[in-house]
Amino acid sequence: MTPGRPQIVVVAGLGRCGTSLALQMLAAGGVTCVGGAPSFEDAEHNALLKSDPDAWVAGAAGRAVKVLDPHRHQIPLGPEYRLFWLLRDWSEQARSQLKTAGAPQDRARRKRMERSLKAETDLAGAALARAGANDWELLPFDLLLSRPRQMAETMARHLGRDLDVDRMASVVVSRGPKCLDGFLELSLVAA
Repeated sequence: MTPGRPQIVVVAGLGRCGTSLALQMLAAGGVTCVGGAPSFEDAEHNALLKSDPDAWVAGAAGRAVKVLDPHRHQIPLGPEYRLFWLLRDWSEQARSQLKTAGAPQDRARRKRMERSLKAETDLAGAALARAGANDWELLPFDLLLSRPRQMAETMARHLGRDLDVDRMASVVVSRGPKCLDGFLELSLVAA
């Protein structure tokens, strides 16, 4: 860590890619996160990216924070970022985004959404690089589900911290990477 520069763990991606799951794992391992489980989204804190970037940094310093669509919600230059980029199969991510929006699941819409996800991934990467978030680790959604302990070890190693990787892996609900019919998040809120 660089003296005088706050360190922020950024868990980023495009919607429906597994950022909530990654933050659940980090929280279980002992990392303090912005927002509450299961989504770890804090609308007030996120609004600070536009209105008061210094306050956003102060609220995220020393913590993990979710940043969805970083090309639309630019993080400020200055902090020392440790970045996790979540990547999901674009077809399944498109299905999940359409499901969340309540949109029809026809082939043409899915294909348009997939093309959009591909293009926006490049834009998001460029935005993160402009902010100095170059110390990143890729977390594939399917591996979070199929190899949670290995991914927990990867996360701990990237952060250079002694995290409870067994506990991190234990929060993963066993399932395949295909888009589910319902919303798993709703069952987690009730838990």
